Amino acid sequence: MDKLTTHLNTNFYTLYREWHYKDIEPRIFVEEMLLETNADGEAKVPSDYKIHCFGKTQYIQVDTDRFVEHTRSIFDENWNVMPIKYLYQLPNIIPNKPEHLNIMLEIARMLIMSPYLRVDLYNIQGRIVVGELTFIPEGGTGRFTPSEWDKKLGDLWN
Repeated sequence: MDKLTTHLNTNFYTLYREWHYKDIEPRIFVEEMLLETNADGEAKVPSDYKIHCFGKTQYIQVDTDRFVEHTRSIFDENWNVMPIKYLYQLPNIIPNKPEHLNIMLEIARMLIMSPYLRVDLYNIQGRIVVGELTFIPEGGTGRFTPSEWDKKLGDLWN
């Protein structure tokens, strides 16, 4: 309850200057716990597919093992690994291309409502679930390595 009360009393506009939070009354949402079953039959948190949409151009960020040893990979639309590190370490094993990637990319395209939008999706045994829509990932302070990717991606933003 203390954590929830703290979040309800935090003004994220003032804290991070993310303008779209300015006039939103804080609320608590309780969501379904999304789990997938691995080959051993144990339940685990699924990979998080974060699709960065710059108009029609999309990059797919895959976050794995978020609550254990968080790693992050970035791919182009054809599932080619991009030479980018974004805040977290690259995984030792590159994630496999998800089933129905083309449907996931199409869902992201249908949800675009601004020049830039990150669409977060889960693909749990073929069931695609929308996680969230983000206009300013990492509050706009996340850094790419190598740093020239800040400009390369920024140039896609009209």
